[in-house]
Amino acid sequence: MLSFPVLGRSLSAAVGSAELEAWIRAHWWFPEHAPEPYPYDIRVEELSGPPALEAGSREEVVQLHRVSLTCRVGDGVWTFGDETAGVRLRVGAEESRVLLWGTEGDGARVVLPALFLALNEAIRASGLVPLHGSVAVRDGEATVFAGRSGVGKSTTLFQAFRAGWEPLAEDFAWLDPASLVVYGWDRGLRLWPEARERFAPDLPAHLFRTDADGKLFLAYDALERPPARTGTLRRLALLERDEARPSAWEPLEPRDAVRAWWEAAGVPLHPGTRASLAREIAGLLTRTAASRLVLGAGPLPL
Repeated sequence: MLSFPVLGRSLSAAVGSAELEAWIRAHWWFPEHAPEPYPYDIRVEELSGPPALEAGSREEVVQLHRVSLTCRVGDGVWTFGDETAGVRLRVGAEESRVLLWGTEGDGARVVLPALFLALNEAIRASGLVPLHGSVAVRDGEATVFAGRSGVGKSTTLFQAFRAGWEPLAEDFAWLDPASLVVYGWDRGLRLWPEARERFAPDLPAHLFRTDADGKLFLAYDALERPPARTGTLRRLALLERDEARPSAWEPLEPRDAVRAWWEAAGVPLHPGTRASLAREIAGLLTRTAASRLVLGAGPLPL
């Protein structure tokens, strides 16, 4: 039985392979984050075969990082995959339960992204907000760089790092909306090779490894300055690329800030979690700043 806390929540996993245990640890065990225990349990269990189909279920398609997952939706239950390999999530007020089957061989291509989504939704249901964006910290205050895929979140983070900021997350972080504490949820910076040649030609090549998607990975441990692992949220910065204009900070209209927050947090699967997220975003708009950062001609004003 694998068991450890995830941001104070209790995660336990009864799975059959060392490889699956290693995947869960790699993606969800961040021992540097040790907030106070929070009364919410997440249980993962691997089955020998698929569970029975939930009565009254309907089909939906869910997008996760450019991967389309078909799921059958019941009452607080989401089932991804089919009889050969899949994941079932049941979300509750005090605990969430995740069932897996068919994890060996080709089944991992379905199970692993679905399991990531299921655990993400379970932690959402416990009251935290996921942030899909890069995050940098200055003097303990965190700025989330948000925007569409490919706009330049990673390179903006790297430029902020070279300008003296501390990198907290390159792609994914968690926000506690009650305390405004942001927790970094990755282990390094990732850049396309051409971005590395442009922004970091002085860094030795041996510090980077090439990921499966072709991006270069630079572990936080390899940086000359230790990175931040937490920060207090100060600002959401919506990135906009426009090389016809100078790089600059600009005001962000409230309606654009609302849309940017929903895009950064993503839409939860559970209707109750959607309602609570809407309330949290309304509160974030009054407690934090929101700006547009134009990625244009000239250096960024960092």
